[in-house]
Amino acid sequence: MKYHHLLILIVFTSFCFTSCQSSSDVELDDQIDNKLIVKDASKLSKDKTLDIVSWNLEWFGAPQKSRHASTFEKQLKAVSEKIIELDADIYAFQELIVDQANGNNLQVLLDKLNANGNLWEGVYGEKYSFFFQSPSANYPSQRLCFVYKKNTVTKLSSESLFSDVYTGRNTYRIDDYVGNAKTFWSSGRLPFMLEVRVNIAGASIDLNLVNIHGKCCSGSSSRRRADAEYLKLQLDAKYDNNNVIVLGDYNDYIERSMDGGDSPYKSFYLNDNEKFKHVCGERIDHISISNELYDEFDSLTQNIGIFDVSISDHDPHMARFIIRN
Repeated sequence: MKYHHLLILIVFTSFCFTSCQSSSDVELDDQIDNKLIVKDASKLSKDKTLDIVSWNLEWFGAPQKSRHASTFEKQLKAVSEKIIELDADIYAFQELIVDQANGNNLQVLLDKLNANGNLWEGVYGEKYSFFFQSPSANYPSQRLCFVYKKNTVTKLSSESLFSDVYTGRNTYRIDDYVGNAKTFWSSGRLPFMLEVRVNIAGASIDLNLVNIHGKCCSGSSSRRRADAEYLKLQLDAKYDNNNVIVLGDYNDYIERSMDGGDSPYKSFYLNDNEKFKHVCGERIDHISISNELYDEFDSLTQNIGIFDVSISDHDPHMARFIIRN
C-alpha cells in the first residue's frame, strides 16, 4: 500500500448493511500483518472503516428539471438526511447545481448539514458542460462535488483534470485523444480529482478520488470510450503508484467489460486488469480502485451497498474499506 494519492470511481448495488456492533462486541476473525481484524464490515462501526459514497443527485438545486422532486426544499431535506443516515466519510456527488444564475447549492447543503455543528466541508469542480458559455436558468450548471467529514478527512488539493488541454469549443486537438476534441468529456464536464489524507482508527492513508460523469444517452458510446481511454492513459502516466479511486456516474453498463464484452471503460479492466478493479455498482453508477487498494478493500466482506431513494433517478452507492498502517 502506498500513501500518496487516491482516485476513486464508485458504483453500488442495492442492499442495506445490518446494524453495527461496537468493537468490543465483535469477534476478531482474521490476522493480517500481525494485526487481528474483523472480516465482516456489517459488524464494524463507522468509526472503524473508511466509507465512500457516490450519488447522482439529479439536478440538485434545479427541481424544475428533476423527475423526482417538486421543490428544492424536498431535495435538500432528503439529501441531507440520507448523508447523515449513511454516515460515510466521503461523498462524491454528480448533478449538483452551482452557478450565478441558480445559486451555490453546495453551500446551501453544507449549511444544512452544519446546522448543529461544523462537521462537514465540501468542494466543487470548476469545469462543467459548456462552462465557456454564460450560465443559464434553462440549463443549470451541473457540478461534480465532494462532501466530507472534517474529523476524518483532510483536503490536500483538488482540481478539474485536463483543464490545461481543454479550454472550450475552440479546442481543436488534444494529444493522445482519439475523439472529437470539441466535445471532450461532455463538452467540459471534466473529471474532478480530490486528494485527501484520511485518518481512521489510528491509521492514515492518502487518496486520490476521481469523480466522473460520463456522456449520457444512446449513441454516445464512442464519446465515452474516447474519454475513458484518455483518463486511463493519464492516470497511468501521472498516478501510477498512488491510491486511486474512480467513482461516479459512468453512464454505461460496464458489467459488459467484466464479461469480456465491449464496454467503453474496458481499458480500465480487461487490457490492464491488474491495475484497476471494479468493486461495486449497478447499471451506470460505479466505483473502481487501483491495485494499491486491493488489500484495503478485500480485507472486508459485506463492504458494498446500494440504498433505495425516491428523490433522484440514481441511488447512492457505498464502498467500505479498512485502513491499515
